[in-house]
Amino acid sequence: MWSWQSAGTGFECQTNDPGYYENHISGDIAVFFEQMLSLLRGSSNDEDVLAWLWGEAWPVISGTADCWYSRVAPMKVPVEPWGRPGNNRARSGSVGGMFIDSAATGAQLWPPIAAAHDEYMPGDATGNHTHYRNTDQVVLLDVLNVQGPDEYHVPVNTSAYTNVVAARALVLGATVARILTNSSSAGAAWLDAARRIGVIFDGTKGIHPEFRGWTDGDIAKQADTVMLGFPLEWPGLSARNGSRSQDL
Repeated sequence: MWSWQSAGTGFECQTNDPGYYENHISGDIAVFFEQMLSLLRGSSNDEDVLAWLWGEAWPVISGTADCWYSRVAPMKVPVEPWGRPGNNRARSGSVGGMFIDSAATGAQLWPPIAAAHDEYMPGDATGNHTHYRNTDQVVLLDVLNVQGPDEYHVPVNTSAYTNVVAARALVLGATVARILTNSSSAGAAWLDAARRIGVIFDGTKGIHPEFRGWTDGDIAKQADTVMLGFPLEWPGLSARNGSRSQDL
């Protein structure tokens, strides 16, 4: 993980909670490099972009993706009151109960969508697409024991903001790996993990809880879920129509 505060050595100098738990900084750095890549691809020739990627960006991008890949763990999939996998009403995507959506694509992961409802989902930041199926066998992933931008709650699991930037870092790693190797299979493990990282959606209230266990009346220091809209522009907000305004 990148240091929250570092000296010339690069080692973490922050000795309280942000230094240990506020790991989203590594995802934030990946988002910065993603924006830099987008800018350079729009304003520079291919040779300059490749020189920047090989010379400066790839060590950061690949190292950050590797780090997040090492941090993901199986997600605890809830049962009641979130609905049961065998509940047809929940499987069809009822407006009630809890859901888990992909931090990378915004597509519903849990309850599993029936095979008849498989869909094309974004594959990577290059615009390529991959046919991806949600099944009962998909193992959902989470990043555990973190602190989101909201510094009033620590440590937490299933942090919406942290999981989205973690997925972005993994997708970016796969995207750049494919650019540099000219191989459509490069970074496949990173991309697969990114798609399986989950974000909770409360279908009853129409909101994305900031983390697992968030309750009404909790006071946040920073607006984690509001930042899913800007600057992250997470596609899950479009998939859950109206949730962006509700998250305010």
